[in-house]
Amino acid sequence: MTKIITTKEINKILNQGIITPEILGYAAYSVNKRAKNWRDKETEYRNKRKRNHFWFDKYDNEFKAKEQKQKYYNIKQTICEMFEPTKIHSLKQWRWNRNKYEDELVTIYFLCYEIGGFFFHQPINDIKDINLPIEKLDDNFETFGDDITNLMSMQMVKKILNGLNEGLYQIKFENN
Repeated sequence: MTKIITTKEINKILNQGIITPEILGYAAYSVNKRAKNWRDKETEYRNKRKRNHFWFDKYDNEFKAKEQKQKYYNIKQTICEMFEPTKIHSLKQWRWNRNKYEDELVTIYFLCYEIGGFFFHQPINDIKDINLPIEKLDDNFETFGDDITNLMSMQMVKKILNGLNEGLYQIKFENN
């Protein structure tokens, strides 16, 4: 994994009016791991509901977890869209087909982004108009969340994104 940059180091770079791909990669990594934490919480609540028909989610935690997950994935997508994808990853998974009332093996495709040494996937529906190499992921491909104490704070992520939107910071690539 890429070296994690400290808040002090990030602020020193931001004070110069620049943002590096490494900082944006760490920001995307941090929101992606938070999204996965919420994905796991959503799954936990869903499974609890399915296993125990008498359990009632009185505070609508499953839905709230889903909303939080999507919020963080949207931030990751915003960061990824600042860069060009490098390849397409494909993955075969069993999915429930509602129309057939059975599981079926489907291929799922992801745009793969490399941002400052971090790698990210963005799901896509159609690859026919995308001219990138396709790599197959292992069937046992799995992703995990992380302890938020290991991640960039959301305050810093918002500072970076707001600074980019307001023109306070420019992305500095190694060749410029």
